[in-house]
Amino acid sequence: AMLQGLVENEGDGWQHTLDELARYYESVVTSAPPQDLGSAPKFATEPGTASIPAAREHAGLYLEAAALLGRRTAELHLALAMPTEALSPEVAAAFTPEPFTPEALAADASRIHAQIVRTLDALKRGFTALPDELTTDSAALILSRRIHLFHRAHIIAEVPPEQAGQRIRIHGDYHLGQVLRARGDYVILDFEGEPARPLAERRAKQSPLRDVAGMLRSFSYAAYSALDHFTQRRPGTGKSLEPWAQLWQNAVSTEFLNAWRTTVATASAPTPHLTPQPLQADRLLNAYLLEKALYELIYELNNRPTWVRIPLAGILALHDHS
Repeated sequence: AMLQGLVENEGDGWQHTLDELARYYESVVTSAPPQDLGSAPKFATEPGTASIPAAREHAGLYLEAAALLGRRTAELHLALAMPTEALSPEVAAAFTPEPFTPEALAADASRIHAQIVRTLDALKRGFTALPDELTTDSAALILSRRIHLFHRAHIIAEVPPEQAGQRIRIHGDYHLGQVLRARGDYVILDFEGEPARPLAERRAKQSPLRDVAGMLRSFSYAAYSALDHFTQRRPGTGKSLEPWAQLWQNAVSTEFLNAWRTTVATASAPTPHLTPQPLQADRLLNAYLLEKALYELIYELNNRPTWVRIPLAGILALHDHS
């Protein structure tokens, strides 16, 4: 038997985000395309810059929610990085932060390399069954960039370990469906990691940026999933709303990452080196974003072929911002 506590809530973060996006698209559907789409968030850019006015005007409340989620995510990682007074030395050791080593960075690169191989092989097998010409063109472009993808994976093995931050126990399967909205705040749950991965891998200490990457990819999924729902009700609006989807994703992701990094940087807990140096943080984050998008691509190929374009677009966006 298993006993769990009930968290009084107003639904999960995924549905809340879809509801907010439905209102967002309704508010911008008759507007001219935004001139400034913003950019993907980066550690090399100073946090705290003002949001793009168009994003603030139409998605201001959700930008504040994304910043709050960024703070709560950082507080989660700071808690997991704190020394613990455990019942046994073995348990304490399982939660003690560790510095990165060349071997750990090489293992990350090797894991992402293997994910690239699996995903591209699956994409080639499913190529003829892709749902439309635009998706097929995106898939062909990604298949042609195989060498570049391998480079993106292996560049993290070149990161100096002393600049890579710390490895801690992380959530491991972090996305909008893993948080509940409760009294205007968030409660994080489901800490079992990705069910498809071996238990030893799920328990292993990793960079907290893997959780950050998971949530950033979830924002992207929400933006385009909600766009699909909206265009089914309002046919012919998809093309004009694509820039608004990109603006929302960039603005929300920036708010989330800025709040996360600021909270970690100003924490009084004894974890001053949890976050990598900015240049190395961007290398790690981009590699983990790529890994997550590749994982999503295999899932969609096997389960929802009409959604394949979402991870394909995410992979191509990473290339464009590199």
